[in-house]
Amino acid sequence: ARGPNLRRWVDADPPEEVGPDETWIDIDLSQQILAIRHGASLHYATLVSTGVRGHDTPVGRFRLTDKAAWWDMASLPESTQPYHLERVPWVAHFWPRYALHGAFWHNRFGQVTSHGCVNIAPLDAAVIFDALSPTLTRPGASFVTLSRALVLLMIWKGVS
Repeated sequence: ARGPNLRRWVDADPPEEVGPDETWIDIDLSQQILAIRHGASLHYATLVSTGVRGHDTPVGRFRLTDKAAWWDMASLPESTQPYHLERVPWVAHFWPRYALHGAFWHNRFGQVTSHGCVNIAPLDAAVIFDALSPTLTRPGASFVTLSRALVLLMIWKGVS
């Protein structure tokens, strides 16, 4: 099968700093796929929506800095494309103003759509959120700042 909407997960080698049982996130921008990996093994994969041209999702290796059950998100005041979204679910920041998070306002997963964040369907975002250390109890605590970054995130551009 071929076509512009067909996506294929590519099994990339884990970064050298990832242990054989360590959980990490693998995001292929060319395929718009996020995978939860345990060492070299695939645990879970789903389609995502990353940044459109001019609002590109950063490429590289990052560590998650915080987790929140929800987060209010807004554009910078000088933005030419202002937005304000309240209670965005299942948020995990990996760089200032960049996060993995649920997106309830569109269904274009598998296509570039965002202002740079990694948009995930809410049900998939909840699964991913729960798989990332540390665990937040639901209901209960809704936010945690990671004292040391635990989960590695690798964002790369594979082959289209």
